[in-house]
Amino acid sequence: LEHLPSHRRFDFLVERRGKALLLSDPQRPFERLSLPSSGAGELGLSHAVGSERDWPLFWQVESWEANGTSCLEIRSARRPDLSLAVAPSGALQVIPAESENSVFREVVTEGARGVQLGGSELRERSSTIGVSLTELEMRNFAKRGVLVLQQAVPAALWESASALVHHYLGQPGAIIDGGFDCMGKLEGKILHHPQFPALLSAPSSAAGRAAAQLLGRPRLKDR
Repeated sequence: LEHLPSHRRFDFLVERRGKALLLSDPQRPFERLSLPSSGAGELGLSHAVGSERDWPLFWQVESWEANGTSCLEIRSARRPDLSLAVAPSGALQVIPAESENSVFREVVTEGARGVQLGGSELRERSSTIGVSLTELEMRNFAKRGVLVLQQAVPAALWESASALVHHYLGQPGAIIDGGFDCMGKLEGKILHHPQFPALLSAPSSAAGRAAAQLLGRPRLKDR
């Protein structure tokens, strides 16, 4: 979204739920933008992790044409009198609806770049990640049990796997019980396609090298 008054841009992963939307950071898709508990004010939006049934997570879009531009206003589904806007500092905020400062336009972008949330750019790690993890990364994994490596898998690999997932989503019987928040999950046969092992085994992927190091192996086996 481009904020028309300031021309600042913000990237979101958009999930439709009927007439409402969930907005997330593309790098952390389960961390949805949530209406601040204090309502309107000069506050950055909180990042809520939880059930999508929580009304503070839902947003609705009002659209109209003005001077040849398709304008948007992103309102809280729980509080339609409040809209997303941008503070002078560049951070996202919530203000009363129907304000000139709450007008955006949609911009479709191609290729990966920094994601802007709260006015700050998340620095993405290059896809040419070194062969070895740093000592700090190893310690963080040992302490937290999870390690995030931005851009570890090149776009050409994950886009192919993503396209296959979307293909299966439209097939009858592809979704079975379970999954995040009991929303359902894909049946397991999809993982037998070569697009998924390639996410780790392809020479251009740093994810496989990192996983092998965490497991104390020279490399991951193909199977």
